[in-house]
Amino acid sequence: LEHCLDIFTKSFNERKEFEMEYRLRRHDGEYRWVLDRGTPLYTPGGDFKGYIGTCIDVTERINAQAALILAERKAAEDYQLLLSRIVPLGQTLGTSRDLISIYRAVLKFVRNSMPCSAFFVSFYDSQKNLRTAAYAWGEEGEVDISALPPLELSEDGGPNSRAVFQKKSVVVNHYMKFMEK
Repeated sequence: LEHCLDIFTKSFNERKEFEMEYRLRRHDGEYRWVLDRGTPLYTPGGDFKGYIGTCIDVTERINAQAALILAERKAAEDYQLLLSRIVPLGQTLGTSRDLISIYRAVLKFVRNSMPCSAFFVSFYDSQKNLRTAAYAWGEEGEVDISALPPLELSEDGGPNSRAVFQKKSVVVNHYMKFMEK
């Protein structure tokens, strides 16, 4: 209140425009944010008559700004968390000399980034149109890939086929349901 009175009094004494925001209690008891603007009003002869002004409810804008600040803060925190997961992965990728260590590092990154009940890495032979398992992990632990036969892929196939033909990683829920088809 004191801040608003100071703005108004200073503007009144200097006969200048003013603008301020403050909370105002509405008739129903709810507090709302108000943007209050005033412009000096003069007679045609130049005598100061007072102010003409507006008060606009800006509660939704204030709330949206607060939500944006929270979202930006969360995005910054999420980014820092992502960096904390990427650095160890990058160190492994840069120093590891065996693929299993790299696969395990990628698995750890994925599991720290999203729910994950299975993780699969394979190589694709475009001449034979076959996918051969290179690394597999399930909730019970690492899977012996020597027991997994090569899998023929087709453009209308499941997640493995989509990953190859779309040239991107594919994330699915309930992978085994896709494989039963």
